[in-house]
Amino acid sequence: MSTKKTVKRKSTAAPAQRSQRSAAMAAARRSAYSEQGDRPEVHRQNLEEMKRRHEKRKRKRRRRRRIILIIFVVLLLCAGIFCLVFLTPFFLVKEVAYYGYERVSVEEIETAAAVPVGENTFKLKMSDIEKRVETLPYVKEARVRRKLPDCINIMVFEREIFAYVTFAGSWYAVDEEGYVLEQFAACPEDHVALSGLSVVTAAVGEKLEFGENGEDAFSAAKEIVGTAQQQEILENISNLDVSDLSNITFIYGGKYTVKFGSHLDAEQKMIYLKNVVSDGSVQMASSGSIQFDIDAGKAFFAYGE
Repeated sequence: MSTKKTVKRKSTAAPAQRSQRSAAMAAARRSAYSEQGDRPEVHRQNLEEMKRRHEKRKRKRRRRRRIILIIFVVLLLCAGIFCLVFLTPFFLVKEVAYYGYERVSVEEIETAAAVPVGENTFKLKMSDIEKRVETLPYVKEARVRRKLPDCINIMVFEREIFAYVTFAGSWYAVDEEGYVLEQFAACPEDHVALSGLSVVTAAVGEKLEFGENGEDAFSAAKEIVGTAQQQEILENISNLDVSDLSNITFIYGGKYTVKFGSHLDAEQKMIYLKNVVSDGSVQMASSGSIQFDIDAGKAFFAYGE
């Protein structure tokens, strides 16, 4: 009986397969390790982003609360100020003080201003009071100010009389702007009497309405009066006649007729006039006339003319 031995051959494919499986498993493990290594970094980034968002929301809430608190405090202060100003007697007008008046009286200013004593000072409109006071003929400007807590100050700036103008049988005091300040039956002696001026209407508190050449004559009179005032001899001048602008005349010292000519070179003429009347022989004359020679640079006096 014969015996056969079975010989097992080792497969050469098995090691290759095992090697491939091992390589795949190693790759899988490396991939898993790689993924496990990345996850903590991603997690940290997410946490930081969440923290930033949380802090941003907290800052917004704090800012909103601060704004609400500020608004509340402002409203509370406004309510307190309103109550103090308008609901207490602390700011009620108790006194009205007047300044700067000479020709206009306190009674006239008080009546025109019509400040209600006992009224809340913040309910009064200062510009309205100023306008009422400025309706007074002699008041050029009025300034009204509050003096807290309970006083009103009224300062007036008066118009100055420039000359007296005759119209329709009456005399009117006017300022340099031509505003009529007061009416008189006769011409007072404290200022220049201005005659020969073309006037259409004259009403107290209003500007003169001039006729033909009236404004030019008034301007010439202002220049003559102004230069006389600069030379400090205005008090000696009266009866200024501007009916003829080429032959203006006035009385000096109550006894000399000054033939001034035109108002041109008014300053030089006033200097010459001042020099000639300072002469002793001229002062002794009871009457006379004075004329000017600009080219010669002097004035001439003639007796008895």
